[in-house]
Amino acid sequence: MTPPLGLLTVAAMLPSDWDLRVVDENVNPLVDADFEGIDLVLVSSKIIHRPRALEVVRMARERGLLVAVGGPDPTLTPGPYQEAGASFLCLDEGEVTVPKLLAALEAGVTEGVFRAQGELADLSKTPTPRFDLVDHRDYLYVGLQYSRGCPYHCEFCNVIDLFSNAYRTKTLPQILKELDCLYDLGYRGQLDFFDDNLVGHMKDVKP
Repeated sequence: MTPPLGLLTVAAMLPSDWDLRVVDENVNPLVDADFEGIDLVLVSSKIIHRPRALEVVRMARERGLLVAVGGPDPTLTPGPYQEAGASFLCLDEGEVTVPKLLAALEAGVTEGVFRAQGELADLSKTPTPRFDLVDHRDYLYVGLQYSRGCPYHCEFCNVIDLFSNAYRTKTLPQILKELDCLYDLGYRGQLDFFDDNLVGHMKDVKP
C-alpha cells in the first residue's frame, strides 16, 4: 500500500554520486535485468519477508554481487541471512550501521557484520527519505516517521527488542522538509505516520 520507507531512508544515507534503483516486489517482480550493472544489492526484510529475502540474497550471490542485508528480521535473526551468503549484515538501526558499511566498502572490505553496540540512532540527524526513487502512482498513500521506540512492554510486540524503550523523535523542521519534498515531487495524496507508537509521549507529539 505504501512505498518502502526503510529502504528510502537508507537510500538517503548513501553517497550522493551513487546511482540507486529501488525494486519493490509489492509493485513489480524482481527480474534478471534488475541485476545488470549493479555493484551492490541491499535487502531489507521483516519476518514475513524472510523466505523471499533469502532467495534474493542467493540470486545476487550467484551472480557474484555483494549483498548487504538489514531490517527487523536480520537484526533479530541474522543466522539464516549469513547461511544464505549475505556479504554484509547491517543490524540494528541504519543510521548507526550504514556508515560502518560505507567505511568498510571504502576500505575494500567485502564482508562484515555491523552492530550498533548499544548506540541508539539520533533521529534529529536522519535524512529526508529518497521519495524520488519510487513512482507514487503505484501506491495508495505515503508513510512518514516522526518518532521511534515505545515506552511500553506489550508482549505481542518486538519494538522494544529492536529499539529499546528509548522514545526518540525527529524535529519539526525535519518533518516539514519531508512534507515539502513530497509536495515538490507533485504528491497530493494521503499521508500516514508509521511510528512505533506515535502517541507514546503526547507531550512530544502534540506540536
